Amino acid sequence: MRFRIRITWLAACLAVPAFLNAQNHRPESDSLGTGHFRGLYAVNSNVIWASGSKGSVYRSVNNGNSWKQGSPASFPTRDFRDIHAWSRRRAVVMSSGDSAVILATRNGGKSWTLVYENNTPGIFLDGMDFNGTKGACLGDPMPNSLERGKTAFLVLLSDNRGMRWKEIWTSGNGILQPGEAAFAASGTSIDYRKGSKHDTVVWVSGGGMHPRLFRSTRLGADVLMSDSNQIVQLPSKGGEGWGAYTMTLAGNYGVILGGHYKFFRQGDSTAAWLNPSTGRFELADSFPNGYRSGSCYDPNTGYFYCTGTNGTNISRNHGRTWEPFSAVGGNAVVVSGRMLVLTGNRGKMYRFRLR
Repeated sequence: MRFRIRITWLAACLAVPAFLNAQNHRPESDSLGTGHFRGLYAVNSNVIWASGSKGSVYRSVNNGNSWKQGSPASFPTRDFRDIHAWSRRRAVVMSSGDSAVILATRNGGKSWTLVYENNTPGIFLDGMDFNGTKGACLGDPMPNSLERGKTAFLVLLSDNRGMRWKEIWTSGNGILQPGEAAFAASGTSIDYRKGSKHDTVVWVSGGGMHPRLFRSTRLGADVLMSDSNQIVQLPSKGGEGWGAYTMTLAGNYGVILGGHYKFFRQGDSTAAWLNPSTGRFELADSFPNGYRSGSCYDPNTGYFYCTGTNGTNISRNHGRTWEPFSAVGGNAVVVSGRMLVLTGNRGKMYRFRLR
């Protein structure tokens, strides 16, 4: 750890109450059935969508004060681990598991349309992200249908708010590490970014020897990532079950967090921040106090938040250092207006009022 200033006795004493206050944020809570919720998206300061296991989809139009169920009736056993929405009426939801479906609604969840289905053995979708009408969905490595004998990440692209999807592939053998995959902990392992000339898909991985960041701007091709220079090794801890579970990018800043869900109290070397001076992800100077599965950015303050099994943390300096925010944790987190909203297991939904 780097020490740049000498902390005086008075400064240390003054810092203690702020630290304790950061740990003691108490949320309002609600229960949305018995499913485990990992999908969460805030359209604006009023409309929030959430999704989870047991085919669960819920929507709030009053910033989480109340929720209405809009679960797809034909898919009661699906684990909907990610959701994206454009309004109180329009959303797409993605399932994770041994078979994959993506569904779309245009009437606030009253009815759903099947827009993508893949029953190939081993398929597992991890997350999706949109920027306007265009977006991408990431799937774990599996046999590449375009290159026989090779294994590759599956990427789905859409240019019409998820109503139609095109399957493309990363290039295969020689690029993937043994055991490398993405994590479907909160649907935040992928980011779709618009560019002046080319759009870019960015995603993060784990499970291999080193967590890594993948970046592709060749979105018109059938096979992505043929240039290995677009793969960046991350400084976070790697190994089986370890790696990058969540990523949030905001302008010139960004954070990548993770760890291991089984060792959720181990936080060492589990967070990286994007240094705007170098354009590279560097290991944070201080870490959250455990595994973190979800993250988000507050445009009102410039703060980042992250959450996991044993708590929620805040960074006030673009991810360089993290401090406790609450002992209450969840799977996913978003900022909605002046509220911080968390989803959790067994239907738990939490709201923190931000100052």
